[in-house]
Amino acid sequence: MGFEKGKKEDERRLTMNYQLYLLNAKVFYKQALVWIAAQDAALAIEQLEKTANQSMSHYVDSLQAIGVSLENVLAYIPKALEKNVDLKKDLLDILEA
Repeated sequence: MGFEKGKKEDERRLTMNYQLYLLNAKVFYKQALVWIAAQDAALAIEQLEKTANQSMSHYVDSLQAIGVSLENVLAYIPKALEKNVDLKKDLLDILEA
């Protein structure tokens, strides 16, 4: 009887060791997936930074173009008022409507 009991305890230890081995492998693979996700997140952040920089550059270029356009419009105002005396009144009427 003592021999059977010892054999069963050994089998139980082997089974528990194998379970620990499998759980350890599971943790290893989950940890690898976390590192892959972290790498993907880092790449996404880098891409976001590049896109943000491009957007900012485009924004600055657009503001400069708008400034040039406004200067051009301002240059034509005196000529437009000479040709159309009621232009200010018409524009005010449009804005008030």
